[in-house]
Amino acid sequence: MRQWYHHDPERFEEFDRRYRIELEEPERAEALQHLCDLASRRTLTLLTATREAGISEATVLAGLIGN
Repeated sequence: MRQWYHHDPERFEEFDRRYRIELEEPERAEALQHLCDLASRRTLTLLTATREAGISEATVLAGLIGN
């Protein structure tokens, strides 16, 4: 999916939607819950290698963890 997306700003909305669906898969949902649990107890720092952090998977994760 990230190859399709290739950090194209015009595709971010669709990437966000698809990534959230992907994170609902049991193993990924468990990992996301673990991140949420960690974030509730301490500061959690998400890293990304992209130059466009505002349209990255880290941004989607931050939105989910912050809720």
